[in-house]
Order: sequence, then C-alpha cells, then structure tokens
Amino acid sequence: MTPYVVQEVFNAYELELFERAQHLVTFIPAKFDDEWVRCHEVARAVAKLLGIPPNQVADGWYGQAEHSWIWTSRKEFGLVPNVLDTYAIGRVPQVQLIHSSPYIPFEYRRGDPRSDIKLRVVNKLVSIMRREHEAWLLGKIDPAPSNSASERRIPGHGQKRTPTPVRRNLPTKARPRKAR
Repeated sequence: MTPYVVQEVFNAYELELFERAQHLVTFIPAKFDDEWVRCHEVARAVAKLLGIPPNQVADGWYGQAEHSWIWTSRKEFGLVPNVLDTYAIGRVPQVQLIHSSPYIPFEYRRGDPRSDIKLRVVNKLVSIMRREHEAWLLGKIDPAPSNSASERRIPGHGQKRTPTPVRRNLPTKARPRKAR
C-alpha cells in the first residue's frame, strides 16, 4: 500500500530528500573518536551533502529531549514546513519524513541554536558519507554496509531496499540503456 502522505502530502522533492538521506546515513558510524555520534552533527552533515541551507537545520526539542532536524522547504499545508529527521529519537527507521500540520500533534519544537556543535565531527561525517557513497556508485561496496541499521531489520518484514543514488552535489552512476 502506498500511504496517503506519499500520494497527497509530500512532494517529489521531499520524498527524494528522504530517500537520499536514508542512503547517506547508512554510512555513518555509530561512534566517532569513542563518542556517540549525535543528531546535532548528523542533521548538519546530511543537510550539507544534500545542498540544504544551514538555516533549514533546526535545533530544539523532540518531546523532552534536545534534538536537531532538517526543515523541508514546503509550507503549503501549514505555517511550518515538514520535518526530515535524520536521527529519529526512539524510533526506527532512523531517518523519517514527518508531516507538520496544525491538525496533528507537533512533536518538534524549535529552540535556540546550539552553541556546542562539533564542526570537526560534521566535516568528518560529510567526508565519510561522500567517500562511501562514491565507492558505492563505483560498485566497490554493497549498498548497505553490514554495520548499518538497515541490516538489523525484523525477520520476515519485507526485503531490504536498495537506496536511490544521490542526484545533487554527488556524482551518480550512468543508468544503463534498455535494449529495444
């Protein structure tokens, strides 16, 4: 079944961002320099690779937890754009696209910009994702590394999907022509 939000709410740009973000985060390690990678750095690194302006990365709260996410640019249904969460708290899958509307509970609340962003970690994550994505495009690695969350799926719940290659800011594989 194709959900209503995919058919009627999210536009093609948002769905493409979602698929590309899903693909990119499969290459991020859980820890960097013996510290857990935080949502604050992941959101900024993914936004940078997807060509999303820094002012669309939001800092604030998800419920009672400090959190960072990406606003999409779409504002047709309400006062705020939809949310691209690249490190969802307490949920799977890790990357989620969430519809923002005054008619449904709004769990993402904007706060003050963070002053503790580890730019070295953001830049390293960008480097890792770019390098691994390019290796994937060249066929040197599997689409989903064995240490990714996509490998830890619930048995019997569908087949693992091959992510859509990133189309902007990163080179893509040439598509094979169909035989006539």
